[in-house]
Amino acid sequence: MPFWFHKLVPALNNRSIPFKKLIMKKIVLLFSAAFAGLTFSQNALNFDGIDDYVHTSYAGVSGAQSRTIEAWINTSTSTADAHYITDYGYFGTSSLDNGKRFTLLLTNTHQFRVEIRGWGLNATTALNDGVWHHVAATFDGTTVRLYVDGVEEAFGDPTITVNTTLTTPLLIGSRTDLLDLKNFEGNIDEVKFWDVVRTPQEIAQFKDYEFCTAPSNLVAYYKLNEGTVGADNSAITTIADASVNSNDGTITDFTMNGATSNFVSGAPMLTSFTSNQTLNICAEDSVIVGTNVYKVTGNYSDILTSVLTGCDSTVNTDLTMKAMNTASQTLVECPGFSITIGTNTYNATGIYTDTLTSVLDGCDSILTTDLTITTLDNTTSVSGITISATESGATYKWADCDNNYALIAGETSQDFTPTANGNYAVIIDNGCEIDTSDCVAITTVGIEETNMNSFMIFPNPAVNELNINMNNENSTYTFAIKNIAGQTIIYNENNMGDISVNTSDLTTGLYFIEIQQEGLTTTLKFIKK
Repeated sequence: MPFWFHKLVPALNNRSIPFKKLIMKKIVLLFSAAFAGLTFSQNALNFDGIDDYVHTSYAGVSGAQSRTIEAWINTSTSTADAHYITDYGYFGTSSLDNGKRFTLLLTNTHQFRVEIRGWGLNATTALNDGVWHHVAATFDGTTVRLYVDGVEEAFGDPTITVNTTLTTPLLIGSRTDLLDLKNFEGNIDEVKFWDVVRTPQEIAQFKDYEFCTAPSNLVAYYKLNEGTVGADNSAITTIADASVNSNDGTITDFTMNGATSNFVSGAPMLTSFTSNQTLNICAEDSVIVGTNVYKVTGNYSDILTSVLTGCDSTVNTDLTMKAMNTASQTLVECPGFSITIGTNTYNATGIYTDTLTSVLDGCDSILTTDLTITTLDNTTSVSGITISATESGATYKWADCDNNYALIAGETSQDFTPTANGNYAVIIDNGCEIDTSDCVAITTVGIEETNMNSFMIFPNPAVNELNINMNNENSTYTFAIKNIAGQTIIYNENNMGDISVNTSDLTTGLYFIEIQQEGLTTTLKFIKK
């Protein structure tokens, strides 16, 4: 049975198997499998921690609007002071200025921190280990969240009103008051400013990517790739904004020559991708990769522009065209059950065939359903004095009809052998229904199948007479002849010795003769012809 079908077999009454017809059977797949990206070191800027900073022309997001700011940083500073990564807004120092500035920095103990003038929130990991780290902060109008290397480390709601004022545009490596002691000491790369809240998944997935084409809502993007690592870059004075807004930045107070205060090797980023996808699709479908359409089993390679980064990427497609799926299911269900397959609903015993399009793989499929709606059989059969329920595989409780259907302790088998004459019924539970059988009369408990040593009866079968031959002729006895319902037909007492009983008036059938002698009672069967 194919894997997709295991998802379809239902488990509850009134179930529905989810299929649908597809209007267009054509699959568009660009990057649906695992990506192998080309990793290389882009440039970054080294900030000397004294007076270096980049003054951009991007005003930022105002008020309490949503935003996300990201950057890669690398520092081994031991200076016990704050180091500012980005900052923008109004610097004012009075309490009336609270909420007007939005800042990303490292604390004096080197944890990532966001400050909104008058309020702040710290992450937990010390980041001065000389290793590249990705930091990101989001604000959704209510809550600030901090991420380090794609993992959320802190969140909180500002206790002040956030009202970022667009007085000083975005600075990289400095606080808006340009206080030298607060400048960043170390390397900064890939500064991204979004006017939306990036999800945790987006931050984790895309932190390692350099975008060739800026996605929507990336409103300021500073790759810091200008210049040559360690060379004389004094002629370079501008940092490009790679977003569509072109809010470039001005390099301020950098030496731009040598190993510090200059361009250095940046964070390892992913740009060019190779995507390998293995596809099994329906025979009537096709695959579109770029401008190429494939509908035959084979291996294909296409060079495209990545929808993730805007960079040229290679898509390798291993395509297999599948045949139509067929499957069957056998269902045994309780009364009241129904199942919907496609647009058809079935609630009666039968075998049904449906041709459908699976919502799981989109291929035409034939599903055969063998449905049985169970009915409980409450009949019984009798063998000797043993009563048996006809319904098998159920739960049984035997009851005494003559005692207001009281349950008989310990009698829970399909077969029941009473220890006393009476009327008995069985209560049957097959998991769907509970029903009680008709009462069955048992009248032959204790009847011996062989003659007593003290007497015998003959002939058996009897026609016109039945002879009772007594071994003990000095003892009186009483006999009664009864039918199978237990009714006495002939009764005689104070008999002695051998006698002959007229049976000519008895109807043909089975009878019992019950003989009482010296306090003992024995019952024998005979047949009247």
